[in-house]
Amino acid sequence: MAIYAKGSDGIRRLVAGNSDGDMALMSPRHYVGEATIPTRATDVLAPSWEGKSTVTGTPSPNNPATITGVSFAATAISPDGQTRSVDFGFTGYSLPDGVRDTYDGVRGDFVQRVGKLVLDGTEIWTTHSKFYVIENTYKIYSQAIATHLGFDDDELDDIFVKGFYFNNLGWLVVNYDNGAEGVDNFKSWLAAQAAAGTPVTVYYELAQPIAYNRKVDITAFDGRTTVTGADAVDVLEGRVLRVADCLPFEIVRSNRNLALNPYFEINQRGLNTYNTTGYCVDGWHLWSTTNVGTVKPTYPGIDIIADENQQVVIEQKIENIEHFIGYPYTFSILITRITGHFTLQLTTVSEVRITNPGLYYLTAIIPEGSTVQNTMFRLFTLGKTNLHCAGIKLEKGTEQTLARKIGDQWVLNDPPPDPTLELLKCQRYQCVIPFGVGQPISNVIVDGNGSAYFPIYLPVQMRLDIAKIEIQGNLRTRIAGGGYRNCELDGTASLQANICNLRAYGLETNTACGLDSDTGGKIIVDENL
Repeated sequence: MAIYAKGSDGIRRLVAGNSDGDMALMSPRHYVGEATIPTRATDVLAPSWEGKSTVTGTPSPNNPATITGVSFAATAISPDGQTRSVDFGFTGYSLPDGVRDTYDGVRGDFVQRVGKLVLDGTEIWTTHSKFYVIENTYKIYSQAIATHLGFDDDELDDIFVKGFYFNNLGWLVVNYDNGAEGVDNFKSWLAAQAAAGTPVTVYYELAQPIAYNRKVDITAFDGRTTVTGADAVDVLEGRVLRVADCLPFEIVRSNRNLALNPYFEINQRGLNTYNTTGYCVDGWHLWSTTNVGTVKPTYPGIDIIADENQQVVIEQKIENIEHFIGYPYTFSILITRITGHFTLQLTTVSEVRITNPGLYYLTAIIPEGSTVQNTMFRLFTLGKTNLHCAGIKLEKGTEQTLARKIGDQWVLNDPPPDPTLELLKCQRYQCVIPFGVGQPISNVIVDGNGSAYFPIYLPVQMRLDIAKIEIQGNLRTRIAGGGYRNCELDGTASLQANICNLRAYGLETNTACGLDSDTGGKIIVDENL
């Protein structure tokens, strides 16, 4: 359980405890670059980094450049030479346009934005005109760097320049010998470079950042501590609290929030109003036993509106139910405005009715035999209602740590979740892939039955192996030899890792076929089945 103190200056600070029960107030200080810092043995060092790529030499096929990143590791050195080190096990890179990996030492968030592609000749390469291409592999069109080849912003207009780029389909396109010697010769060169220990390596921007949480701190030394190997260091200065220290502070306790999208920030469907049965803001299902009322995302929070003849039931199912059975859990909600009344419910056996603004919660033990289908936390209106919900929390135990009261105002204990991390969690249930007019989404070879699976690349692996497909806009297939026809698409799609296979029928057999749109729009891969 994280414990924070908020002072009269309004700043929240981490409070740490030791085995003797003493509490220490942690106040942050920030240093950039290698630093020698006045410290106490109770201080905690939280190094932060920004990735940086260093290119030594000029990339060329026969004399490759060396590209190095920043090792995310740090060493603390005491005045008498003692050392303490941490190594996070990853390296941060940057690209010429400023895109870079980052690590926040205080939050423990590593966000990878730069991908690394190591080629060895075993890839599936094809020849297109004078270039070699890996199709349907990467989904970004931006600056990139490579060890053996130069990046070409003009898409290799000069056929005599050996270089590479990513086209608007996300294909890696390479001009090695203008296609004259054939793809086998090109693959042999890649294999020889890999065997020599200098593989052709490309660094490019990921279409979707990948977020990790790896919190590792270094305990400081008494007197002074020198920190090396970090671009920035946050020092949490600690001292034992006395009664006088505590008087102007309020201790804030917080458990981990087990709900998905608890502040309703992620709204991949993109609507301003939801008033039909189905999923609305990510993770939340809307329905009614009568006419469906209205849910409006108003981040932070949502508005819920129902007339006399309407009802809103908004719920979230508990997915990993096997970890909940037999234990007490608390569901809490902060209401900042309400007319009318509604009910808060955890499972089907515990509920509380609400008619006034404020913080409400209830606790229930998840019973044996519970399943994802019948166990959820929900709120629903009773008669004419208009309310604003600022946030919710599902947590283990019998007490709520969603919010606290300061004077006559309720204040949320936890800051909003990191939107990058929360989006990645939500994308396990739903991914939205936009597409432009006439921009190919995927290209395949049609089988002998006139059907094909078009791979759609997703930013994360979804939780199930099947998904529902919704198309907003008009998809069409571009058949060999010219011309278009509309797709007859399956209603569901199979998933392999982070690839969604979208199936189409009625195509010209044994031909190359592309999938694109004449209207623009989006493909929604939805596991909220």
